[in-house]
Amino acid sequence: MVVLRHFRMSSPWRLRRLLPLLPMIRKCSRNLLVSTATGWHRDFARDRHFTSGEAQPTQNHVGKELLALFDILPGTLQKGIRQNAEAEARWNDLLELTLDAGRFVYGRFRGSSQFREMDISLSSQRLTLQDLRQIQDHGSITSWTSDNRAGVRGTLHRLSRIVEPTAGTLMGLTLRVGRAEPGAACPIYSLLEEGRSMLLLGPPGSGKTTILRDVARYLSDDQGLR
Repeated sequence: MVVLRHFRMSSPWRLRRLLPLLPMIRKCSRNLLVSTATGWHRDFARDRHFTSGEAQPTQNHVGKELLALFDILPGTLQKGIRQNAEAEARWNDLLELTLDAGRFVYGRFRGSSQFREMDISLSSQRLTLQDLRQIQDHGSITSWTSDNRAGVRGTLHRLSRIVEPTAGTLMGLTLRVGRAEPGAACPIYSLLEEGRSMLLLGPPGSGKTTILRDVARYLSDDQGLR
């Protein structure tokens, strides 16, 4: 179901303007819930990756994808983060982990409204250079590129690192959580079918990469393009 808040209590002439959108609405109805004046908001069912016979994840459930990211952290650090009471109920909203030498681990989480985020300190111990090197050299991480980026094998997670330019000393790491959200690009499916060009603009963490992932999935799976 799609609810367009702009048109809720609208006059008939405004409702007629929705008629050209009906094909898109039908196609998006399983994934898209609300459009507001500030932009598209998606409310995907929590069980979309689960069959009806499986247990549904709770808000404090640390899913398989997130566990793959935590697994590259040193054991004591990983344990401390997962036991953090303030973050326990928010793992589904985790966007990234910031790890800087000599500082605590910070997690950036989605806030209650669009484009609003919050940082939560997740560790009781400060990171050492040895911790950072251990993460950087973990066997699950792909080769680092010339622009200091890498990924976690078998996942959508991304890493970037800060290196002191003169001595080449590793100073910090950012671990960005990657999630697949089928239907994220639903509002632009019709444009994709027309073969039109488009430009995605938005602040960091607003979902540009998530939309592009779904664009690739849609063109490959639904449109048969390779």
